[in-house]
This record gives sequence, structure tokens and C-alpha cells, in this order.
Amino acid sequence: MKEITIDGITYELVKKEPIYDDWRLPTYDELLSIVNLCKVAPSCDLEDTALDYYYASDAPEKCFENFYRWIIDFEYGRSEVGCVSTLYYVRCVRDGKNGLEWSKTAKKRMRFDEAKYYAENLKKETYYIAK
Repeated sequence: MKEITIDGITYELVKKEPIYDDWRLPTYDELLSIVNLCKVAPSCDLEDTALDYYYASDAPEKCFENFYRWIIDFEYGRSEVGCVSTLYYVRCVRDGKNGLEWSKTAKKRMRFDEAKYYAENLKKETYYIAK
């Protein structure tokens, strides 16, 4: 950290964390892109990944979009179809300068409508850059 002293008072220059308002739920393909099939429990390299299912934004078929969404299990890397009223974890994503940037896992599981609201209202978050 850089410090400066003015009139005998030392100030530490702190870089502020940027605030983003473009977080969203990841698509099935985006969520699948962070699965590491060579690992188990968790099957993901990002920290704080719960050994449980996570919501993707898309439905398996257009006719099912009111009832089902793709979900991915980060214990074993499986993908399945889950009911929108079931509680699953959420990890939001945004398009960054160097590729996708991933949020930390939400602190609790939620229904799909809650997950969508959470993502749309996430403003400031610590994130990971997928390399």
C-alpha cells in the first residue's frame, strides 16, 4: 500500500473496489465452462463453491421456461433440470474486459425468481476472472 504524510498525518491510499450493476445469472454454457471434470468436491476451481446445485438462466426447452431451469452440481459436475421453485445456489456473472467475471456464491440457496432478482440487484461484489 502506498502512504503519504501531510502535516504529520499519514494517509493510506486505498484503491476502491469498482461497483458494477451488470451482474446476471449465467447461461447453461457459461456455468458449465467453470466445471472442472478432473476434480470432485468441488468440481470447480473458484473459491467458496458449495457442494450443491447452481441455477443457470436458461430453460432446457422454451415450453418449460416457466417451470424448469438447467442446474449444475458442483460436487460432481453433473447437469440436470431443476424446478424453479426449488432452492439452489447462485453465482452471478458479468462480461468483463478480459472475459467472464464470476461473483462469489450467494450466502443462501434461493428459488429461481429470487435468484434472478438477486442477480439483477447485485451492485458491488468481489469477483473472480476466468482465465
